[in-house]
Amino acid sequence: MEDALRTTISYWHWKKSNGEDFDAPNNFLIKALKENWHPYKWDDKWMENQMFKSEGMKSWDEAEVHWGKDQRNYLVVDIQETIIGTRATIIFRSGKSIDLRKVSRMTWEELLEYAEGGYRKLC
Repeated sequence: MEDALRTTISYWHWKKSNGEDFDAPNNFLIKALKENWHPYKWDDKWMENQMFKSEGMKSWDEAEVHWGKDQRNYLVVDIQETIIGTRATIIFRSGKSIDLRKVSRMTWEELLEYAEGGYRKLC
């Protein structure tokens, strides 16, 4: 599966560098999965593009911006996501967990208080 995703992302970069649109990425990915394609060219930096990050990974990055890397790493034990990244749950060291959809209705200060164990009212 990883090779098929990398092949799709690699092709997207190639199309973009040639000024072309990538019209059917889902169809391309399905074909890459079925035919076990491998990327011709790959650069790990491509995964830094926000377009290719799951909502859980975007939240992980945002938490570093708002809380700092050390505090985020201390508070967040795990971010569990469905295989296609459509649902995510943040697991905190305090033993609490929260669905990412609820997080979107909170401020970063409220989420910090919740992560530390003190936030009572849940959106």
